[in-house]
Amino acid sequence: MSLKEFRKLIRKYIEEELNEASVTANIDGGEGPPQTPYAFRKKKDEEEESGFQDGHINPGTGTTFEKVKKHEHKVYGVKTKKYKPLGEGRYHDFRNDDTKTPKQKIGMAMRETRDSLTELERIVKMNVKLKNELNVDSRSYWKNTHKALSRISERLVKLANKVGQLQ
Repeated sequence: MSLKEFRKLIRKYIEEELNEASVTANIDGGEGPPQTPYAFRKKKDEEEESGFQDGHINPGTGTTFEKVKKHEHKVYGVKTKKYKPLGEGRYHDFRNDDTKTPKQKIGMAMRETRDSLTELERIVKMNVKLKNELNVDSRSYWKNTHKALSRISERLVKLANKVGQLQ
């Protein structure tokens, strides 16, 4: 695998992990203002939270949309479920979710963690193989690569300690 292909793979992985897609980027071919004039206006006090102007008071009326707590995304073919994007109150929402018992929550989270670690292991293994096949000397790495490797090592040690607390 060439360095260019590797960079492309890493960029794809980061992009999928961030899972931040711009929903307005493709409006009108990406040109001009959005064609929804009331989309970004401030709500008036008397308006309902879910509706505006002549729209439905309940946005679910007449549609097949339903509000869900979880979203799914794929990371290199591995389907994972996450409770919520990063943000305030994430733990609170996770803890108070009545759809699963604490035992189920911990079990599912550990399976997701295992799958994420498997993917991480594949990436590291692939880079070790690349380094060995192409005889890359670690002294030739970029300065930021050395910093990143050091930080990753530290985080893995801390993570191992936290996993130990679960046992």
